[in-house]
Amino acid sequence: FFSTCSTRMMLVIYLWALLALGIAVPLGPFSTEEPPMSKIQHPMKPGALWGRSFKAPYPTNEWWIDAVLEDGATGITPEPYTVYLKPDGLLAGLNPKKLGPTTRYITKAFEYGIKIVTGKEGVTPGQAGEREGSVAHKIIGYDDLSVTAQYTDGKEPLVTFPLVRGSPFLSAHYKAGVALAPKLEFVGASLTNVRGSKDKPKKVMAGISVGNWFELTLNKTLQTWVLYSEHEITVHWTATSLMVMHSAKADFTLRLAAVDFGVGVPTAKQVLSKYSSCVPWGGTVDVDVQDAAAAVQFQWKATNHMGRPCKPLILALPHHQELLSHKSHFFTPLKYDGLLGPMVGIGSDTWTYQINLLDVSWQAPTPIQEDKREIIAKQLKSDTKNIGFAPEPYSFGKQVCRFARVSLIAEALDQKETMGDADGVIKDAFEDLVSGQAADNMLYDTTWNGVVPDKGVHEPGADFGAGYYNDHHFHYGYWLYAAAVLAKHDSAWANRTQGFFTALARDIANPSTEDPYFPTNRYFDYYAGHSWAAGLMQFTSGRNQESTSEAINAWYGMQLYADAMGNVNMKNTARLLLAHETQAARVYWRSTTTHSVYPDTFAKHKGVGMVWEDKVAQETWFGAGPIYALCINIMPFTPVTQFYLQKQWVKETVPLLEDALDKNSYTDEWRIIVYMTQAVVDPTSAWSTLGSAGVRSDEGMTRSNVLWWLATRPDPTLPDPPLPVPVDVGAAIHSVNLTGGHSHPSALVAAQADAVDAEPDRKPASTPAGPTPNQPHPLPHHHHFLALLLVAAVVVGLGQQP
Repeated sequence: FFSTCSTRMMLVIYLWALLALGIAVPLGPFSTEEPPMSKIQHPMKPGALWGRSFKAPYPTNEWWIDAVLEDGATGITPEPYTVYLKPDGLLAGLNPKKLGPTTRYITKAFEYGIKIVTGKEGVTPGQAGEREGSVAHKIIGYDDLSVTAQYTDGKEPLVTFPLVRGSPFLSAHYKAGVALAPKLEFVGASLTNVRGSKDKPKKVMAGISVGNWFELTLNKTLQTWVLYSEHEITVHWTATSLMVMHSAKADFTLRLAAVDFGVGVPTAKQVLSKYSSCVPWGGTVDVDVQDAAAAVQFQWKATNHMGRPCKPLILALPHHQELLSHKSHFFTPLKYDGLLGPMVGIGSDTWTYQINLLDVSWQAPTPIQEDKREIIAKQLKSDTKNIGFAPEPYSFGKQVCRFARVSLIAEALDQKETMGDADGVIKDAFEDLVSGQAADNMLYDTTWNGVVPDKGVHEPGADFGAGYYNDHHFHYGYWLYAAAVLAKHDSAWANRTQGFFTALARDIANPSTEDPYFPTNRYFDYYAGHSWAAGLMQFTSGRNQESTSEAINAWYGMQLYADAMGNVNMKNTARLLLAHETQAARVYWRSTTTHSVYPDTFAKHKGVGMVWEDKVAQETWFGAGPIYALCINIMPFTPVTQFYLQKQWVKETVPLLEDALDKNSYTDEWRIIVYMTQAVVDPTSAWSTLGSAGVRSDEGMTRSNVLWWLATRPDPTLPDPPLPVPVDVGAAIHSVNLTGGHSHPSALVAAQADAVDAEPDRKPASTPAGPTPNQPHPLPHHHHFLALLLVAAVVVGLGQQP
């Protein structure tokens, strides 16, 4: 066996053995050195809605960030609910999806729901009226998969809400000894009936019900909620409210769950009841990046009322369902109609999946066609002319990336002089920025901890909001791509500027809490499967991302820069994010006749321009309709582009785009994107259209790049790569906390520490058991034994290699 097994396969087995032993190498920091930029204090400071346990580096773009921006009045979406942290309690709703009248957007905005109130008058922290005895709330902890909010009376915690991604339950944890009767209020809807588990027919008093679970029927399309308690309680209810009477002498938790529209109440309630006693408090994301694939594990932290670990019920999004094996995960019949498609309940304490990494490097997978080489080489010479550069970071990034493409195309054609000319333009463009002498310098923000443009900090509307952490991955992705090309060709320059560009990569994608200068995963959301772009700016519909293709380009540019610099942690992180973002682009930003998460009436438009937390729309910041919405999610054109332009989607979409071009007036840069996209399925026609036309391209594109793209298209008759197939990768994976920072074994620990101003690590007796986020999760003994056998086998096998 060993004599025929390849060395690579043996090493793969060896790596999985190390995973089982819990000693695999985690994703470490790109660097821990102080960023080389000049420092600045941000004019916007973290407000009173942040708990005392928080300290820099602060997250600036988490899915829940709107709950701590300004007055925290904007809703957040942990899924499946929309949640508002109101001054006097938590308001949540499960509302139906609605198709807009133009059929070009879908909303799932809050219309009605239930508020879990504290029973005391509430005020916003930091505002006039806050005093001892009045209710105030804060965010007091978070991790990779949750955020925790707490309401206090100025002295003691009243109720704590762990908001866990994908949980069909809303959990409210009450402290022992608090003289408080939990109360529900019905907002935008009326309570029409309550049925308790201990109610007896003909003996139930009007407005009073008894049990440890209760069915609550609302008048809105007869929506049903279920209230669960750890022990028997009595509720007094009217059409507008429900009061919980209890005699608990210890901490206790109430849980609420809504039954989704169109789902049978008996089936849903049966599943919900089975998991009602298992409360998730949060979770961590663990990864292992290998050569061609990565193993990813979500480790859910959950306990029952006895404080023992349990398997929670969590809803999987469509992209999770593509990857999670039914063999390793218990899929229940519970379903919710999410904004981004059907969500399915899974009863498991860990989710483990394998995601294939993209086999993409510096050049196109298909070489430039021989009969096109001379034409492109001739065009390259004129494309090296310095056109000047914009001072703001986004346009500058596209422009400097323009010359990086010229340099790499010249390298592919062995045009060394042209390559050198293009590299010279890039070097000159970066010089003032790296040395701190530019018109809009990059500065290190010591308030939030990140790299921001000078002008954007002082003018929130400048630099596309980059001073307030909007779109950094779009902007710095272009910069890193250009820096990668120059670093590949000039090692001296690479070494001299390494601190500057590594700081940009750390800003957008630092994976490790070991880096004290930047938050982890500023933009990427592992549960959502894609990035968010909005930064420290509130929007009614929550977080958003417009140009997913530019997010893909960011991780691709970072991968190339890491490759040029030999930074293994950076490269592994970039490849991991690139694989996830590419999958999300296909699942959530694109639709075909055979694959779509959206209703047919919306899917016929072939894609979205923007994904928000409570809506998807075929629109952009600068215009609506298919040309803008779809093309902004195609550009730029680099070697990675072909990995997210599936032929089936292009075949169905190009006719729609051509029709839009015929009916409306669009500038050349948009027409070019359409015909370059056409080249995926018909390169001959695309060459005829663009090969001799004197059209003007986007500021980030040269004519040589247009021709390069047309001349490197693979055989259009080849099928698209197959869609992901779930792989059972097993449960053994080393725990690598990608966020950490401000969370504890249970969010309750942070909650209580924050409320009573205790030491952060002080754990009350009721703290649920479980490993801390920064400790390896314990593995069963048989995994260790198996791992030892595998290591022994590998050692013997490698010893027998010729």
